[in-house]
Amino acid sequence: MGRNFYGGVRVIDGNEPGFGAKRTILHGVISYGSQFLEPERRKQTTTYYAPGSGIELAIPALPEPAHVGVIGLGAGTLSAYGRKGDQ
Repeated sequence: MGRNFYGGVRVIDGNEPGFGAKRTILHGVISYGSQFLEPERRKQTTTYYAPGSGIELAIPALPEPAHVGVIGLGAGTLSAYGRKGDQ
C-alpha cells in the first residue's frame, strides 16, 4: 500500500475460483486493472477490456493495418489486441 496526491493505492495478489492468480491495483475500492500471474495467461486482457468487451469487438473490425491511438491506464492492456502491422 502506498499513498499519493489522490489518496491510498493498493496492489493485491489474489486467487479467484475460475480465474486463477492475479494482481490488482486499487484506489480505495475502485479497481484500476488486473493481470493474471500465470505465465501462459499474463497477456490475456482483463477487467474493462476482457474478451467480449466492446473494444475486443471493435479493434478486430478495423481495416488492417490499423492505426489506433490510446491514452490512459488502459493503453498497455489495449496493446494486447494489436495485430502484426498495426500501429
